[in-house]
Amino acid sequence: MVAIQMESKGEIDPTYITFFWLWPTEPLKGKLIVYPYVTLQWFYAFGGVCYLMAFNTTCGSVVIGLGGQLEVLCEMFRRALDTDVKEEQERNLIRCYKRYIDLQDTHNTLDAIMSPVLFMYLLVASINMGMILYSLPTLEKSSMYTSMILVSSLVVEAFYFFWHGHEAMYQSEIVSAAVYGCDWVDKSPHIRRLVYVMSATTNRVLVFHAGPFNEVTVITFISIVKVTYSFYKLMTTTVTHGS
Repeated sequence: MVAIQMESKGEIDPTYITFFWLWPTEPLKGKLIVYPYVTLQWFYAFGGVCYLMAFNTTCGSVVIGLGGQLEVLCEMFRRALDTDVKEEQERNLIRCYKRYIDLQDTHNTLDAIMSPVLFMYLLVASINMGMILYSLPTLEKSSMYTSMILVSSLVVEAFYFFWHGHEAMYQSEIVSAAVYGCDWVDKSPHIRRLVYVMSATTNRVLVFHAGPFNEVTVITFISIVKVTYSFYKLMTTTVTHGS
């Protein structure tokens, strides 16, 4: 579109350039001005997209990986007493419990790192979705399609994070039941005592956070959608009454 406008009209409308660093308010004229500026914006946009992709991939992998590790841990607890050797039973339980403590520490560290960034993403995504929905009726058809794709992408991306965060939380909730689910009934009093203590101390729910108030769960995702729609209705109502 930029090339077509430049070759046909000799200028470029700022509204046709998606990513702007220093937003021009007047049409840009002259190839020596337009093409270098568009090239700069392309590199600026490319760098931003690469950064977002790297962050999204890393965060998603971390959350999915933790959920998978918790699922493996549950199975390890269930099979910890599948041997008849008492010393081996005790070693299996202790090894599983140490793994649980390591996963707790890993979760705490990762949550502290990702929480501020996820909060900013949650805030920016909610506002962007509301603003885009509000501006849809005034856009041309091509811009409308682009905006709808952007809103859909934001919704899918948010759902991706919050779904896997919810999965990790669910896996942490069933660790205690997995400990109790091992074959402990006919074991020695010492082993049964270990099972009881571990079952009682592995009931902590591991939840990722997006800021100080929001948990990374499906419930929070539903709240985001509701807030976005409320923001959209508020802007629509305010403009209607102002007119």
